[in-house]
Amino acid sequence: MNTPEPAVPYRTLPAAHLGDPTAPLRWLLTDLFLAGAAGILGGAPKSGKSFFALELAVAVASATAAAGRFAVPAPGPVLLCAADDPPAVVVQPLAALAAARAQPLAALPVEVIVEPGVRLPDGLDRLAATVARLTPRLLILDPLIRLHRADENSATEMAVILDGLRTLARATACAILLVHHTRKAPAGGIAGHGLRGSSDLHAFGDTNHPRAPGDARAAVESRPAHGPRRAQADPPRSAPPPRRGGPHRPCRPRRLDDHAARGSRSGT
Repeated sequence: MNTPEPAVPYRTLPAAHLGDPTAPLRWLLTDLFLAGAAGILGGAPKSGKSFFALELAVAVASATAAAGRFAVPAPGPVLLCAADDPPAVVVQPLAALAAARAQPLAALPVEVIVEPGVRLPDGLDRLAATVARLTPRLLILDPLIRLHRADENSATEMAVILDGLRTLARATACAILLVHHTRKAPAGGIAGHGLRGSSDLHAFGDTNHPRAPGDARAAVESRPAHGPRRAQADPPRSAPPPRRGGPHRPCRPRRLDDHAARGSRSGT
């Protein structure tokens, strides 16, 4: 008769050894998004959240301030999964945002997942393998609803997806930003409760932006990965237009939502 193996105890550390609670936060984008954090950028349809996510991607990849305000102390590669739009559509605003910084898109370390059918949680292993190969500073998944078939109102079903993404962020120091839709009005007047679906979505983020920057009710909710919630701060209303008079004079890029609107008007 085989004797069962004794249970292995969980690894522990004295609380005082967990880290300096007074140490400064490590920002990916100063006052906006923490390095290695998990978070959500929320907003109503056509509120500019996808465009602002691309602005963050180009800022991190180019080591230039996002929206002309948020510095990038830890620039690096960016991985983007834009499930709502084909690559030919995504590249247009990316190129325009790069040109507004007088940089060609080809010079920036921005990688786009072009394989269709990314599904979570089944695809978490492949997503982790992609992050391990590219070592991005930032992974953007836009929009969350296109990347799973779970019931968003079920905490049990969403926890499998969100826990997997949070674990990936912690293990790789790659910040993960989910782009997600909001309800018409936040429950209880709390912006984070306006995210559509289970309250686990609000609890998921170390840094949440429950309303896109163009929304008058926009707010930033930030907290360290292992510490208390920080105070809220208001982001800019929108990204500034490209500067004129330099070597490049790009027009403001069309939003991805504008492309969809044109398609609906033409009957496509």
